[in-house]
Amino acid sequence: MTGAAWRKRVGAIWIILWSVWFSPAVFAQSASDLESDLRSILESSRVTGAGIVIVEEGQPSIEVYWGLADRIAEIPVSAETVFRAGSISKSVTSTIAMRLAEDGRIDLDATVRSVAPEIDLHNPWAATDPVRIAHLMEHTAGLAGSSYREYSENMVDAPPEAYLDVVGALNVRWRPGTLYSYSNAGHTVLARVLEIASGQSFDDLAQTYVFDSLDMQSASFLTYGTAPDRVARSYTLDGRPEPVWEMLIRPSGSLMTTPRDLAKFVALHAGDGGGLVSPEQLARMARSETSEAARQGAGAGAYGYGSFSFAAGDQVFRGHWGQTEGFRANMGYLPGKGAGFVFMLNAVDEQAASALRKRIADHFSATLGTPAMPNKAEPDPTVLSAAAGHYVLATHEQPMRDWLFKALDQRRIIATQEGLQVASSGLMGGWSQLYRPAADGGYMADGLPLATAVVADLDGRKYWIDGDGYVRVSGLEAAFRRLILPLALLISIAAILHGAVWGGLSLAGRGPSGDGLWIRAALLASGLGFLVTSALFARFGLLGSWAGLSEVGRPSLVSLCLMLFSVLAVLGAFAAAVLTGQRVFRQPGLFLIWAVPASLILLAFALLWVFSGWFPLISWVW
Repeated sequence: MTGAAWRKRVGAIWIILWSVWFSPAVFAQSASDLESDLRSILESSRVTGAGIVIVEEGQPSIEVYWGLADRIAEIPVSAETVFRAGSISKSVTSTIAMRLAEDGRIDLDATVRSVAPEIDLHNPWAATDPVRIAHLMEHTAGLAGSSYREYSENMVDAPPEAYLDVVGALNVRWRPGTLYSYSNAGHTVLARVLEIASGQSFDDLAQTYVFDSLDMQSASFLTYGTAPDRVARSYTLDGRPEPVWEMLIRPSGSLMTTPRDLAKFVALHAGDGGGLVSPEQLARMARSETSEAARQGAGAGAYGYGSFSFAAGDQVFRGHWGQTEGFRANMGYLPGKGAGFVFMLNAVDEQAASALRKRIADHFSATLGTPAMPNKAEPDPTVLSAAAGHYVLATHEQPMRDWLFKALDQRRIIATQEGLQVASSGLMGGWSQLYRPAADGGYMADGLPLATAVVADLDGRKYWIDGDGYVRVSGLEAAFRRLILPLALLISIAAILHGAVWGGLSLAGRGPSGDGLWIRAALLASGLGFLVTSALFARFGLLGSWAGLSEVGRPSLVSLCLMLFSVLAVLGAFAAAVLTGQRVFRQPGLFLIWAVPASLILLAFALLWVFSGWFPLISWVW
């Protein structure tokens, strides 16, 4: 057989296979398999109810409604069930801003002060680097992500102005337009700016520029939506109902909608804008331009106007996630391909959410192919070596918890021949990932088809920026921040146990006296203060429910105890250190083998609290 004949036969076989694979029957089978797999994931999950919509060619192709919207009333999830979408709200708020900009009613590069001078922004860099509207949309304004004061009010349908009245002045924490930090405050301030610029309320703007335009009849930012009788109840993973929290940050987190209506919003961003937003503006929304990461080549992998990139399977989606009081939502889209997805759950099962994203991504890989890997740059050993070192989180979204997350979230960067080996070295656990230099700038995590990270020099310090920013510190400082928390808590427990022993001996008339008694008492007081403060903060301010967070955000029994026990912890540590120091010179003994390291560790922890603003811990002003 000649080469030409062979190529002709192979071509014919290929055409037959192509036609069979892309026949309607095969597409139907593929859709059937996907729907079956999605239901199987939900069946094996701890989700109570779910709605899923797959968008292909700009239209819903698969819809899955599963489980219960209300356990007690045994109401099943249907196409009419309304879920809370959480932070997907930010994507809608950003789209409102973009549409106002296209109508010429606002300039997104304008400063916030020029549009809304009544908004109290304390920005030390205002003369050279003012906060611009675009910074609010990309989380690069330097604002805190959230405040416990936000949870002090449980207000139905609060306007953005009410939020500003409650939180008061907003402090800018670093030079605007440099570092990213996820901020509920940012999009709430944005909503107020849009109200002032347009002369319309935020809810009217949402209705006009998004919901009516896309025929999203179920969608609303109102606390109970437009159809309260259709709203799903939310549940914990063990099936207990979650209460509704009427949040002040509605433009950042209170969107309510059916998955079917949210899929219309996804189709808008996955396509050409449908005449509502120009393709050029859609492309602008899908990338960052105001961050240091963007300027160094990672704009496509950074947070844009209300959306970010995330990987699932072999696909890289744009979109957003959302979570609030027992609801978990996710929307993702492939820009320009008319493809995307929505799923909304009424229980926060992260394992199920991850499995759903992976299975949906596999479906799109089979139907649309996988994205091409970008060109890699030749590693420069000098540049890589200059980036090596220890880094601690510098942009935690809540300033009150900054010192804590500098211990929990650290990075160790090692230069290799291929790129930068980045390892998590904090208390939250370890992982390691190779980042390779990208041709257009920045670094790509191994296997990811876009750059998400950069190394930057800002204000005389070196940063590793991969979403959040990590500042380089000495190995000694990193170790201190990582170890002082567990050491201080262990010493606190030991001091309390020790106190119980000598307290019992004292009752029997055999306890310590003089300096020994006062040192033991100071260590006991400090240990008790540290343990109670840490336990209360973990229970209510770190792992608590929405209602629990409100206890920290206003004067209450919990917040007053935080203040009092933080004072006890710090003063006890200083007293123990002073008394132990005096005892060292006056009366050395075996007791000091315990007292000296214990008092020094508690003193170091106390100083960390003092310089972090935790002395006294007045949580309702943060």
